Amino acid sequence: HACSSIAWGCIENMTEIAVAVPVGEPQIWLARHFRSLHEDYEDDLVLAAVETSKADYFVTGGKRLSGACGIPTFNATEMLAFLRMQEQL
Repeated sequence: HACSSIAWGCIENMTEIAVAVPVGEPQIWLARHFRSLHEDYEDDLVLAAVETSKADYFVTGGKRLSGACGIPTFNATEMLAFLRMQEQL
């Protein structure tokens, strides 16, 4: 029961600070066009989801994805520092 409560708490926290982006036909189509960037289809789907969601920021641990889209990209540590800085403004 305790593990389930913690897991649900993590999910609730993620929904407060992030957006789940669906993947459908538009993202699949766009991922095919990102293929020229690299051959990793899953990475291309992520980039397509970022593009179609009109996200303000992209947080990733993937070094290959960093800088591959046209919005500011952070790793988790950088994003946390950025958010803390925004709170102070």
